[in-house]
Amino acid sequence: MSDSGRPPTTPGYGWEAPTGPPLAGAPATFGDNPPSEAAGAQPFPAPGDVPGAGAGAVNAAGEKVRPWWGMGDALLMVPIMALVLAVSFGVIAVLAIFEGVGFEDLGNDPADLPASMLVIPTLIQQFAWFGWPFIVSKWKGLGPAKDWGWAFKPVDLGIGVGTAMIALFVAGIAATVTSALVGLEDESLAENTQILTDFEDSPWLYALLFIVVVGAPFSEEILFRGLIMRSIQKRWGVVAGVIGSLLIFVPIHIADGGLFTGGQLVLWASIASLGAVLSIAAVKTERLAAPIIAHMIINGIGSAGALGYFDGITDQLPS
Repeated sequence: MSDSGRPPTTPGYGWEAPTGPPLAGAPATFGDNPPSEAAGAQPFPAPGDVPGAGAGAVNAAGEKVRPWWGMGDALLMVPIMALVLAVSFGVIAVLAIFEGVGFEDLGNDPADLPASMLVIPTLIQQFAWFGWPFIVSKWKGLGPAKDWGWAFKPVDLGIGVGTAMIALFVAGIAATVTSALVGLEDESLAENTQILTDFEDSPWLYALLFIVVVGAPFSEEILFRGLIMRSIQKRWGVVAGVIGSLLIFVPIHIADGGLFTGGQLVLWASIASLGAVLSIAAVKTERLAAPIIAHMIINGIGSAGALGYFDGITDQLPS
């Protein structure tokens, strides 16, 4: 135990495992974690040896070692999302009564339903995605800043802009190559922004834009590049964390053309490329600010393009 009476903390992210003990005078823990007397003479642990990687990890005094979150907490998102879906269906049923929508019409295209029946359940989902990692970090970890990199530095703004530009470039190449491979001729089948144009003349459009440009970047980054990626990384390392989080992040994006289409494959190739770049930014900066900013820029550009704000711009460029 340290003089403060707290159990020794352990690195939450981005560990390295030198072969020898740390240099004299170097902190014994990673990143912003405070050094402790108990860890002072120990080398940095390898990802698979991190104390707290299992839920029952304890120190020499028999106390739980923080952070002790892990894969179990990430997997708990499955029952949590089932509960969120149940709540969402209940909200939709209530809204259907107030909006005068028959229950037989609930399976129709979302554009044929009142916007409130799309916006409110989506906000509930995003709140759950955003809230669960915070609960886990407070309950079992060192707090969102240390566990998930929930911190901001001025340099993150520039990194975020650069990350967005790189991600868009890489995604464009991936989409072009995949389109050629599947023979996609109608590019609109590989988009997932139709819902914005469907409600373009509705006052609910601003709520939808908030969901897409603000809500999605914050909730998706803290869940996928925070809790999920770092839980996998904590046990199996950085590469596994990036790949594992992408395997969950990519399928939730559905193309306007439908699930079983060439457009869906093109969209997934594009989303996988974007997600990979955002994941690398999260790993390299050890913070979520840059990928959140990049995600907001990407979604903002996509939304503006879907609403026609870029129409005619290329026609004004010198040939």
